[in-house]
Amino acid sequence: MRSALCAVLLLPAGARRQGEDSDDEFNLARNLFRDAGDYATAAELFADFIRNRPDSRHLADARLMLARSYARSDRCGEAIGAYEEFYLEHPDHLSTAEARRERAACLRSEGDHAGAARAYAAGLALDPDYGKAEENLSRIVALDIDLGGEGPDLDALAGEYAATLKAEPVPAAETEAEVASLDPIF
Repeated sequence: MRSALCAVLLLPAGARRQGEDSDDEFNLARNLFRDAGDYATAAELFADFIRNRPDSRHLADARLMLARSYARSDRCGEAIGAYEEFYLEHPDHLSTAEARRERAACLRSEGDHAGAARAYAAGLALDPDYGKAEENLSRIVALDIDLGGEGPDLDALAGEYAATLKAEPVPAAETEAEVASLDPIF
């Protein structure tokens, strides 16, 4: 304890202040996101933070919150890439499974049902106990959406996934309205 205190006291004032500035910048963006709901401004601040503070201890959380800021400000196209960057750069982060599900939800909201199905399936492969991804994958597959030859064979994907669970695929949905009943992004 004493050596850690001495190390902090021996740091030049500029080094201590730089760390404090980093914390202040992150906290401002986080507070705009969490408390004020100003997602567009938070997204700008998180993007600046990531660009200007690549060695910050807050980098992983800033990347995740940037993706969420994009998603909540109706910029899912940008959120998709930001979520992917987060979980590729920080694969051991506690929120990786959530980020993968949220990315899949953005793909779905952008109309990329096949991409969403692949993303939910990939998330389940990493975390088989993540129920929301399982439910949404099953429901997307059940929609029997005509992909016009684009994307994966959803029936095959459903069969493969069901085989891993030793369960039957969810029966086909009645209407396209089933998409609207899927869990929201957040």
